[in-house]
Amino acid sequence: MARGGQLEKIVPALDQREAAGAQPETERTSVVHPLGHGRSLALVPERRGDSAAEAAEAIEVIEIRAESGTLELRIRITDTGPVLEMQGIRLALAATESIEMKAPRVVVEAGESLTLASRGEAQLLAQDRLQVRTSEYLGLDGKLVGLRSEERTIVREMAEREFGGDVERCLQWLAEQAPAVDW
Repeated sequence: MARGGQLEKIVPALDQREAAGAQPETERTSVVHPLGHGRSLALVPERRGDSAAEAAEAIEVIEIRAESGTLELRIRITDTGPVLEMQGIRLALAATESIEMKAPRVVVEAGESLTLASRGEAQLLAQDRLQVRTSEYLGLDGKLVGLRSEERTIVREMAEREFGGDVERCLQWLAEQAPAVDW
């Protein structure tokens, strides 16, 4: 994390300060350590509220700030677990096996564009309603695009009636007709 094991030197120093009675738990101040490229690492006690009981239950916070003072990384250690906040120019995640996100609610918001891509199979699943909304053009491009659950039944019925039950030949004919449709 920090260069040359500097973080290991900061945490015991905090503990020693408290043990020596330098400041009570509710009045602790931040401990800041300089990092490379003008960044700084800070251990910050954060109070939950204004009452004495709430102030006694301090939340520990670890922050990394840019030279300008802009927050880049914050880890809040709370009673319910750690909370991670990141800000930066770019966030890159890479894994050799998988990246998984699990939460009751997940929101991804892009200010300019969003691309979801797969070199293999892709699925978008919902147990309840799935809604797609756009104020502009919505394009669906594929060999066969099924828009209703009855779609397969319609193709089978058409294949039986027009192509002697040959579904593949029916699908091929439908694909050939698509360029002729004036969108």
